[in-house]
Parts: sequence; C-alpha cells; structure tokens
Amino acid sequence: MNKLDFLDGVSVTALTHIHSAAKLPDLTDRSHGIFLKKDLQSNAPKVDLKKLLGAIGKDGGGMLMYQFQVGDFVLTWNDTAGPVKEEAPELLSIMSSLPQTDVQVGAIMGFNQYFNGLRDPRMYMEALKPRLFIPTHHDNWASPITTSGKYYKSYLQREMRRIPVEKRPDLLFISDPNDYVNPGVMTFDIHDDRWR
Repeated sequence: MNKLDFLDGVSVTALTHIHSAAKLPDLTDRSHGIFLKKDLQSNAPKVDLKKLLGAIGKDGGGMLMYQFQVGDFVLTWNDTAGPVKEEAPELLSIMSSLPQTDVQVGAIMGFNQYFNGLRDPRMYMEALKPRLFIPTHHDNWASPITTSGKYYKSYLQREMRRIPVEKRPDLLFISDPNDYVNPGVMTFDIHDDRWR
C-alpha cells in the first residue's frame, strides 16, 4: 500500500490488488453462481480474448485499487473484484483499515460470479463500508464473455440485501449508454453534509 500526494489537499492511496478468477463454490457463504443472459446484438469492442485471458494470470493482471481523499470526502475505485477470500484475504483487513469510503466505484463482473455470484463485490462493500456504491465493469465490454449491465442489477440488489440495513450502502446503478456520457451522474459535492 502506497500513499501519494499529488495535489494540495488530495491524497491517493494505491493498493496492489488481484484480478478476478473463478474459484470453487464457497460452501461457507450463501451466494450462488450466476449465469447471465447474453445479448445477441453487441456494440462491444472486439477484444482479443486469448491475449486478455493470457494477461490475467500474470502478476494479478497488474491490478491496483485506489482511494482518493479530498478533505473529508473519500472515493475508492476498484476495477476488478477478485476472489480475495481465497487468494488474498489480507486485502480485506487492509481495506477495512482504510478511511471509511463515502463513494465506492467498484467492479461487479468477475470470473468468480459463475461459482460464487456477486459475493466478492459484497465483501468489498463490507470491508470498505461505503455510503454509496456505484457498480462498474459490468457492461458488455468483452463479448461473448460479458453481457449488458442491466442483467446484473437484480442479482446485485439481492446480494446487497445480505449486508445489514444500517451498514448497507445506497446504490447508484449506472449502465451503458446514457450514464457513461453524462458526467453529472457521477459528480459529487464534496462539501455536502451527506459525506460527513
């Protein structure tokens, strides 16, 4: 974990992370694997799947988690939801030791969804304790192994209900195409009392 100061009043903590990976079903957790409906029509970019999948296993795929702090406002961003319980359980305690997250922008699509559903994104939320969760890395970005984000929403809501209501973050579900071209969707007033 490295803490960096780039601008006055802005600090960044970068945490070495792991890439998502399929693991056998976690029998100690009640999450169930999900196989989502695929879109037959796709505007997804053409991806060299062999190159993509080959890079994932190398050094965790070069994954990092970032936490940005501006005054009292804290935003945490993770672009993968790895199987931390099996591959890096120490990350959960490190995440829990970070300043409480106001907004978590977190990946929900991962290779472990096939056996353990959205358990991993939930574990990230439980460790970071965000007030607001914004799912990302969930739209049809690598067809045919991905699907439209809209198919994740009900599964994510069901998994989030496993977090006690007093600890459960609000959900701001964004999806392609409209939310991605509207910067106002993810613009926050860092002086708003909501983040105190």
